[in-house]
Amino acid sequence: MSADDLRKRLEDLNGGPLNFEPNDPARLDDPDIALRRKLTRPKVRSADRFRAAVATTPKSEFIGENGSLTQLLPGKVRVNDAGIYYHVRRNPVDLAPWFEPVGQKIAEQAADDRNYVFLDIETLGFQGEPVWLIGVLAADEDGNWWCEQLLARDLKEEAAMILGLKSFANAETSLVTFNGISFDWPMIADRGKRYEIEMPELTRHHDMLLIARAAYGRRVPNHKLQTLESVVLGRERVDDVPGHRIPAVYREFVKTGMAGELVEAVKHNVLDLVSTAELFTLTRRRGVR
Repeated sequence: MSADDLRKRLEDLNGGPLNFEPNDPARLDDPDIALRRKLTRPKVRSADRFRAAVATTPKSEFIGENGSLTQLLPGKVRVNDAGIYYHVRRNPVDLAPWFEPVGQKIAEQAADDRNYVFLDIETLGFQGEPVWLIGVLAADEDGNWWCEQLLARDLKEEAAMILGLKSFANAETSLVTFNGISFDWPMIADRGKRYEIEMPELTRHHDMLLIARAAYGRRVPNHKLQTLESVVLGRERVDDVPGHRIPAVYREFVKTGMAGELVEAVKHNVLDLVSTAELFTLTRRRGVR
């Protein structure tokens, strides 16, 4: 097979061209993208420098200080009719400083006065597996944005955690997710049924995976969230826990009680929420619903 034939086959499998130049206007037709990339894009280490840093950094330093959950991730134990769970509330700007103008844009665009709630979950695998973390990004009555994270410290707390979500999401909520129509919400509903918890029927659900496909099409290599972060939002994650490792990180925490790497997985959830919210503001401005 010639090099040209091989390239064509790879492009067919990829669903688009393999090369994307950083300043290619075909993939960045939003007029504000160039300015946002220039002003807000953090310094990103190259792949080679990142691999070298990981190779020479002790694991304990790479994942942060190891210790108990309450030491590393202060929160409160919540009690409801299904039991107890752990609740962490924090300002998303503390982990993602670029979120502040995003929250303001959501408020400006929400002329219909809808209750927008962004949701992302972490599980132990695919459909049917337990959910151990529910992340919610929502504004309070004063318009201040908070990241509310409901965490099951072991699977005995899963039922109470799912019931706790009903405090943030109801039939009037305009839910915004990334792949939530196919994954997040069906997972929550399925796990709720196991505990005889009936989740509300959603009348407004914005799935940013589907919307991004419509908005950006084949101008991006694929429509994974972190690809959209890089190509559309102009930033890349460094030292982030890969999504495929998160189930193992949680199992290790349950086994040992040491929360160093779990805290990083919980941070991963916050970054997913923030990026979903930023994509939401961009696509609404483009007229995509």
